[in-house]
Amino acid sequence: MKSKLIILLTVIILTFTIFLLVGLHNSAKKEVVQRFQSRQLFTARQLSKELETCLRDESRAVEILSTLPVLKNKKTDAAAKAVQEYFEYLKKDHVKSISIYDEKGTIIYSTLKDAIASDQSDTKFFAWAAQRKNKGYQFIIEDVPQTFAQSSKNSSFQVMIVAPVYGESPSNFIGLVSAVVDLDDILTSFFRADSSHISKENAWLIDKDGTVLYQAEHPEMMMFNVHQQDESCLECHTSFKYVETILAKPTGTTAYQLKESSEKLSSFFTLNYKNISWKVVVNTPLNEVTDFVDKNSLQTVALIVVISLI
Repeated sequence: MKSKLIILLTVIILTFTIFLLVGLHNSAKKEVVQRFQSRQLFTARQLSKELETCLRDESRAVEILSTLPVLKNKKTDAAAKAVQEYFEYLKKDHVKSISIYDEKGTIIYSTLKDAIASDQSDTKFFAWAAQRKNKGYQFIIEDVPQTFAQSSKNSSFQVMIVAPVYGESPSNFIGLVSAVVDLDDILTSFFRADSSHISKENAWLIDKDGTVLYQAEHPEMMMFNVHQQDESCLECHTSFKYVETILAKPTGTTAYQLKESSEKLSSFFTLNYKNISWKVVVNTPLNEVTDFVDKNSLQTVALIVVISLI
């Protein structure tokens, strides 16, 4: 009878201890996730700043190029030489090509030879440049025309920065200049540069209209608009509510899960620069963050069970 009572008390104490450990485990897991997402939000903000710095620097370069006197006198050979020299200086950064257009939208010179003589008169960026109110400004194109995309076949994400060119006297529109900028290096090397980042941590970009601009894990999603969902989307996604959360707030954290994959933690920050507004999203598999908590809790439970059986 006494031995049965001891066994019963042991079972009760063991059960209570396990429930207590489960509570502590869940509390610890929640704390770890909250702390991680605070750091992850800082990461998203820092990546946004790096992207903005790059865009700012290259926009300034295009602005300077658009004001060069040699571009205003319509001497193609002299302009071509100046642009080529400027390109040699800039290409060590992120610039992949520079092009000059005439007032009709035809490319009269480009560091990308295949683009020369291409007609871009029906594009959105040419229509923007031809408006006098945009003199002295720059415009960023997220969907780079195929004519220029071949300048870096291995690139996943490029933008094009354009600036109108106006003559000295009279001050009339005589064309524009454009530079294709590769942002891949920033997006792919950002996490490798800092050993504090988790191995599977990566980023993706989405614009204010819901179009995915960059997604290294799922490149097939690039240029897909999340508002144009069809039945095929349900093969991977159970819901797009997490995207709605990202689009609705300037900054924050959320979580999401695709079918047949682990849950992911996401933090996002809005990059506003000139005409663009991007959500810079950093995501990490939840198990990468909480695995050590699960392992420690499991080891503790196993140790208590072993001790109780001795």
